[in-house]
Amino acid sequence: MNAILDFYGIIGILAIGQLLILILFLVFREGPQWQIKIAFLLILGVIGFVLIHDTLVQTRLILYFPQFAFHGESFALLIWPFIFFYIKIAFGKKLHWIEILHLVPFLLYQYSRMDLIFLLNVEKQQILETYYMELDQLNANSIRKLSISAFTKDFVYYRLQPIVYISWILIFIKKMKGKDIISKSKVNIRWIQLIFYGYLGIWLARYLHYLGGFIYPALNANHPFQMVFLALQVVLLSLLLLKSAAPPDKIIYKKENRSLETLHGEMLRLFYQDKIFLDSELSIKKLADRLNSNSKYISLISNEYFHKSFSELVNGFRIEEAKKLLKDSSNRQYTIEAIAQKAGFKSVATFNRVFKKTEKMTPSQYLRFINS
Repeated sequence: MNAILDFYGIIGILAIGQLLILILFLVFREGPQWQIKIAFLLILGVIGFVLIHDTLVQTRLILYFPQFAFHGESFALLIWPFIFFYIKIAFGKKLHWIEILHLVPFLLYQYSRMDLIFLLNVEKQQILETYYMELDQLNANSIRKLSISAFTKDFVYYRLQPIVYISWILIFIKKMKGKDIISKSKVNIRWIQLIFYGYLGIWLARYLHYLGGFIYPALNANHPFQMVFLALQVVLLSLLLLKSAAPPDKIIYKKENRSLETLHGEMLRLFYQDKIFLDSELSIKKLADRLNSNSKYISLISNEYFHKSFSELVNGFRIEEAKKLLKDSSNRQYTIEAIAQKAGFKSVATFNRVFKKTEKMTPSQYLRFINS
């Protein structure tokens, strides 16, 4: 049986080439942090293995390298956990040992295919030759009945994981938009969101293609868009690397000649005397400009002196102000929403959430408590 180099095989080879360029770019690039580099290299390594496997299958060169057979689907289950790990690290979050559970689907699937993985190369070649013979005999008009059990098994094994992680990552990024991530600009965060909406589009296209091929087997045989989808993922990974891993040392900050202690004292004055936190539009950049400093030092002081992120620091002052307003009997005519606004909160929903997290009760419950 001869190897075949068709359009989809060429797409796979080009994608492998792009992946190699990405790896070299990441290895020799200044920054980002080594943890981010390792996390991204793991993603590239896994998707590279899957891409090589699928290209070998598509070109039928797998017959000459049977040791690669039956590994592609299981290693594909590592792509999304590694992307999720990367996103957490890039946004400054620590990974915990419990997150090793993300690798359980890969391990279980690998275990379920042990009988195929440990076959002799000759036996793997026989199975592959039979598979290609059946593929060549498929009639373009052949239809098979949609089996609910087979459909459910395939959906749970291969289709469910990506959509769960994509949704999870988009929710995570949305939450992180409100926090102080010094080495990421808002533009980058928006780009990362767009990239994962792109992944969502790829997932939908793959799923529709899968459904068509499930009913009309020749569709997948004659048009294996899996190669195209993998190539698109490599393009999105390129964008993800460029937009989310900018080295922090390339960010230009205003020079700060004062000591952190002096800057800390000036911050205290603005919070305690000027009550700058009452400004609902207050941001780390706005405060930095007010102090003629930069965001990097403001964030450093928040963490080192207050042991809080900047948003937690500001919200803490606002909650204390709100408690004073709630205790003041002259403010009884004001609604909870009005109290929230007077304390510097933009929305009552944020006020309620932060208040409950800090005081372990809602503002209404607190009001009843102090009046009881």
